[in-house]
Amino acid sequence: MVRLMQQSRQKNHSLYLFKKKNNNIFVSFIVPMYNSSKSIKKCLNSIVKKNFFNYEIIVVDDHSKDKSLKIVKKFSKIYPNIIKIFQNKKNYGVSYSRNVGIKKSKGDYLVFIDSDDFIFKKNLFKIIDKVKIFQPEITIIENYFVKIGKKIINTKDIFVKNRKIKKKQPIEKYFLKNFMKKQCWSYIYKRKFLIENKFFFPKDVHIAEDQELVIKTFLKVKNFLFLNIPYYCNNVDSGSLSHKMGYNVCTSYLNVIFELLHFLKKNKLNKNQKALVSMKIDEFASELLPRILILEKKLLQKIKTIYFKKRKLFNGLKNNNFINSLIKKNFDILDYTEKLILRIVLKFKKFEKQKIYIFSRNAYGIALANILINNGYKYSGFIDNSKLLQGKKIYNKKILSPQKFHSTNKNDNKNIFVIIANQQIKVVRQIKNQLKNKPSYNLNFLSLIKKDN
Repeated sequence: MVRLMQQSRQKNHSLYLFKKKNNNIFVSFIVPMYNSSKSIKKCLNSIVKKNFFNYEIIVVDDHSKDKSLKIVKKFSKIYPNIIKIFQNKKNYGVSYSRNVGIKKSKGDYLVFIDSDDFIFKKNLFKIIDKVKIFQPEITIIENYFVKIGKKIINTKDIFVKNRKIKKKQPIEKYFLKNFMKKQCWSYIYKRKFLIENKFFFPKDVHIAEDQELVIKTFLKVKNFLFLNIPYYCNNVDSGSLSHKMGYNVCTSYLNVIFELLHFLKKNKLNKNQKALVSMKIDEFASELLPRILILEKKLLQKIKTIYFKKRKLFNGLKNNNFINSLIKKNFDILDYTEKLILRIVLKFKKFEKQKIYIFSRNAYGIALANILINNGYKYSGFIDNSKLLQGKKIYNKKILSPQKFHSTNKNDNKNIFVIIANQQIKVVRQIKNQLKNKPSYNLNFLSLIKKDN
């Protein structure tokens, strides 16, 4: 039975933890780095600024072409016993670099930090105090900071609500109803737990590489700790918010789905564990769907070949309508995408001459814009609530805030039509309230493919 390890009362254990009585390394910070000359200095300074005994920093350089490595080497001269540098012979990607870090590390616990980000060490001290007392296999950090421009925001105010966690509640049951953080830096892992279970980041995955490992670890964990102490700051920029498209992203999602299906069949899992893996496969399939819609036929044919090699893994799995389509023996991904695109085009035929806006700059919105433009519709731009995105362009049209959209089209209801691309029902309701009386339609992609099942 998985057991929940509750937070203890506040005590000052820092002196006990960090006196030089024990030469064993307690924490290994793993920092994968590629062309990070603008951020790596701040990242490392946030860790080494004050004395913090019994730790090491493992920097894995993924064949950087800028001055990143030179900067880190300067740090290693100042902290020769703390900073350890490993260099990849070529650019292998973040998963490979993190795996190098895991294998080379000597700490009892592993903290993953991206080279663009930084930490608040005082809060980390508090977390390590708790980890030292409870010795969990996984420490779950419920919230973190986000840096947008000069602003630093605590995500607790945005994402995290007061959650009711029952004692001795299996972790898989908890995550069936609660949001699971996708990033590996939201967790602190016991190194022995990862090594003994052979948990490493997946190869040949260029996106969502954290998520496969995060899911697998929760299916094997025996003791864990929830903490609401934010210590990590994610430096958000336009790149990290982009919804990547293209062939490599599609193959990455497929590889993660295949790996989870293989894990599902290979391991004896209970009912809740199976449900959790199925739910995550469903989420990855939902991310894959809009991306395959705008692939060229040559690339779709490659996806078809990859899929057919491992199609049997889908046997016995029942998820969303897209997954149900994938399970079919006669499934043809080229025919499938053509039919779905045709349905989308016909759905909005009567609005062909109107100025069409798309609400939500996500993968579904980008796919929809691409389809409409290629079929001669009057695409007028995106609407999105993210302040970071507003003013940026997609397909040569600016992304507008809801306020800017209303002021631009104040007295024009007849010639405007808004398609809501968000797939979450609760969010769609909020968007409709924002649109006020403007004509709109919520396009649920999965509902369009029910006819095939």
